[in-house]
Amino acid sequence: MIKKILKNKILISILIVSIAILSILFVAIPQLTEKNTIDLIAKNSITNAEQIKLTRAYYLQSVVKDIKEYAPNIKFDYNHQGVNGVLPFPTSTIHDLSKIFSANTNVQFRFYSEFPFKPKANRVLDEKQKEILKFTQNNKDGIYIASDTINGKPVVRVAVTDFMTEQSCVECHNSHKDRTWTKDWKLGDRRGVLEIITPLEEPLAANNIMKNKILSYVGGSLLLLIVYYSWMLYKRENELLVENESLNKKIEEEVAKNIQKEKQIILQNRSAALGDMMAAIIHQWKPTS
Repeated sequence: MIKKILKNKILISILIVSIAILSILFVAIPQLTEKNTIDLIAKNSITNAEQIKLTRAYYLQSVVKDIKEYAPNIKFDYNHQGVNGVLPFPTSTIHDLSKIFSANTNVQFRFYSEFPFKPKANRVLDEKQKEILKFTQNNKDGIYIASDTINGKPVVRVAVTDFMTEQSCVECHNSHKDRTWTKDWKLGDRRGVLEIITPLEEPLAANNIMKNKILSYVGGSLLLLIVYYSWMLYKRENELLVENESLNKKIEEEVAKNIQKEKQIILQNRSAALGDMMAAIIHQWKPTS
């Protein structure tokens, strides 16, 4: 049975197509799932960045504004923790939130720019951060998304530009005593970026498990299809063999009948011819009167 199946051109075609489908899926599924994972992470990262900026906006409008108006004795500074009568700057709030989120999740939040205040003037940007800042400065949406490797592990880096959206922020940055820049800011300027770095190791492992499951399901389905068609072809081939044998037997019987009939006709023709010849001889020998 197996030899017959292996010789069947239809089944060989099905087998080749099945192998081709599995090969394509083996290559395509990881690429598609990884792209989908990166897109999802990027979307979530952008949302998280916007939420942090909205938190700062709320702090600026609902806390800083009221304090300046109704409690001018309260000051704002970088060194605010544990200091009586001192609250963090709005920018410090983002730095603090970034540290809190980074410490409590496996995601890293980084807030930086090319124009730091004096307390952070000694900070040195690495080449990747410089690249991100340059890209976001020239990108219309101010968003940077890329896969990278940090400490030998895959990550997704998403940087969202921090635009100057409040006039009070513009005035504060232009008049602050700790400024390290000479430019004057205006609404819409790009102050820096909030970068979110998300590990890809676990999502990729999950994608690999999903890939194996999909390939198992597809491979099992194709195997069942091959077995089904193999059985149907084998069954049909046996039916055809039986039909051919029956047909051959009928043909042989009909041929035998026809041969027998032909023999009878030949004998009859010979008898008739012999009778005619004897009649002619008798006629020749019959004496005339």
